[in-house]
Amino acid sequence: MIEAHFDNIRNLIIDNIRASKSEIKIAVAWFTQRQLYDAVLDALKRDVKVSLIMMKDFINCGIYGLPLQSFVDNGGNLHFVTSRCWTMHNKFCLFDNSMVISGSYNWTYSAETRNAENVIATDDDNVCSRFDDYFDRLWEESFAEETIPNVEISSEDVMQDFPFIKDEVEAMVKSDMTPQDAINILTKTKDNANAEVAKIAKPVMPPLSPVFPVYYDGRQLKQGESIMLKAIALRLANGSLELVKRGEQLPFSKGNIIVVNEESDTNEEFIIDMWSGSSWDSLTLLRFEDLPPLPDGRIKFKASLSISKKGLLSFSAYCYYNGQTKKEEIQLVESKDFISCK
Repeated sequence: MIEAHFDNIRNLIIDNIRASKSEIKIAVAWFTQRQLYDAVLDALKRDVKVSLIMMKDFINCGIYGLPLQSFVDNGGNLHFVTSRCWTMHNKFCLFDNSMVISGSYNWTYSAETRNAENVIATDDDNVCSRFDDYFDRLWEESFAEETIPNVEISSEDVMQDFPFIKDEVEAMVKSDMTPQDAINILTKTKDNANAEVAKIAKPVMPPLSPVFPVYYDGRQLKQGESIMLKAIALRLANGSLELVKRGEQLPFSKGNIIVVNEESDTNEEFIIDMWSGSSWDSLTLLRFEDLPPLPDGRIKFKASLSISKKGLLSFSAYCYYNGQTKKEEIQLVESKDFISCK
């Protein structure tokens, strides 16, 4: 038998709880519905073994949650999970290992009164066995606590999950399960959290782009203009090769840069020197290794360089000896290596 249900899901679950004779296994993210809870307590009183896995959070364990201590005191087995280990998104129950109900339905007032929900109910032996194995795996990966925790709502909760929490509390208020002022208390908690965040809120980092107007060498830059503050030269064994001048407009590109290894060395490092007008900065761009030490030491390379308006430097080199091409990208530092006017 397999059936799809879209209405009266709570009553379907209660009927199967009442019909259970030996064991019930429940895995739900959230459990606030009192009639379902009372049916579970009645099952425990009939000596039915009940095991429950749920989220350890404000909805389940806060001031508006069910009296879970009664469940434990009456012999119920309870395990928690937290979002720090993994998010509990299951919504299924297994009755006497012979009936499974699974679907979108959390055991909450929102699910019962506000949401469009569905479940599938089946007594297929293979499906029941698979859910039984899966529940046992979840049980091993979750944890028990000696006393039922009282989870207070945190600033993180109200900042991230306020709409969901408010919906559930509103549904509980309408069902007379929570005091009328619960929404006001919840909203005040959110307002206080927002105020605290506003006090300590800081930009992660200062804006990289200078504020308009921007000047370089006594000239006001036009909007959208980017200029190199440093010259760039490629270091060679017998000197250096200028690639980019100070004051060069970006974007910039230069190709067909021929470089010859003048030394009998099995490695070739491509090093650029950046000159600000008062000091040099050096940076190794690429490194070719295991090159042959030819008699005259002359191994030829062809290189190219480009710099975007936002200072992304791209460099590539092709080795004529072994046919290898190597590439590298480096982000230059705005206001240090280049300047732009947004």
